[in-house]
Amino acid sequence: PVPPRAGLLAGLNRLPPRQRMALAMWAYADASVPEIARALELDPNAAHQLLHRAKQALRAHLDGAVP
Repeated sequence: PVPPRAGLLAGLNRLPPRQRMALAMWAYADASVPEIARALELDPNAAHQLLHRAKQALRAHLDGAVP
């Protein structure tokens, strides 16, 4: 089996750069959606969608739905 940390890193590396950045800002910098939107020069709704898709893709990878 893949160690949990290795699986997490692999999942993060599979994300597109903007999704990875949004997720990192949210998880590690405790940034809000409006803060992420400003940093990435996005509409807040677009930032919300970007973060949602990043979480969804990472969850699918960690659950084994994506190799």
